[in-house]
Amino acid sequence: LPSLAKAIGLEEAIILQQLHYWMNNPRVDGRVHDGRKWIYNSYQEWQENFPFWSVQQIQRIFLNLERGGLVVSAKLDAKKHDQTKFYTLDYDALCTMDESILIPSRISKSDDVNKELHRLPENNNPDSKQH
Repeated sequence: LPSLAKAIGLEEAIILQQLHYWMNNPRVDGRVHDGRKWIYNSYQEWQENFPFWSVQQIQRIFLNLERGGLVVSAKLDAKKHDQTKFYTLDYDALCTMDESILIPSRISKSDDVNKELHRLPENNNPDSKQH
């Protein structure tokens, strides 16, 4: 969704939409906790799904989504040695999301995002000549 990518960043939108797909696919394993399906993978396992990103990039994207309140993570296993991190989407946060919630992947401040968006050319028509 271009509007989602514009609001939260392309990388975050890709991960968010993939999580949504897995959470709503009955053939994808997960764990139901507190009435929600949780998905788990190590960052190395996530990279198998997103081979175009490094493990560090994937970790950063997930942390951005968590800080933005769109993804919730938890360690659901009672055993202390099991550090598996589970993820779920906060659909309430997604439903109330507006332009004030920005978690872009390459720009750190909302003011910088607005400056970058205004720098984009208004006319994307390839037939028009720009000087």
